[in-house]
Amino acid sequence: MNKEETKLLKEIKSIQDIVIIQADKGGKIVIMNKNDYFNKIEEKLNDLNVYEQVKNDPTTIIKTEINKKVTKMLKQNKITDQNKYYLTSIDDLP
Repeated sequence: MNKEETKLLKEIKSIQDIVIIQADKGGKIVIMNKNDYFNKIEEKLNDLNVYEQVKNDPTTIIKTEINKKVTKMLKQNKITDQNKYYLTSIDDLP
């Protein structure tokens, strides 16, 4: 980017009621009103044809199962210590 484009991008980023995101397709940048953006997210998350609301967070159970399988693979010499490091979860994500 040249100096003018960089300056313009900084000005746009300073606007409080917009969000700047990368489009899902084509590598384009999209600028949206913040309220519209969050409304679209909420609309998508509430689509029960796509998502299912769970009663309990399954993250810990899934993490434990993955870690067990990865450890087993290491013991069977199917993966390296470095592979295990990259495949196992250290901390739960929020």
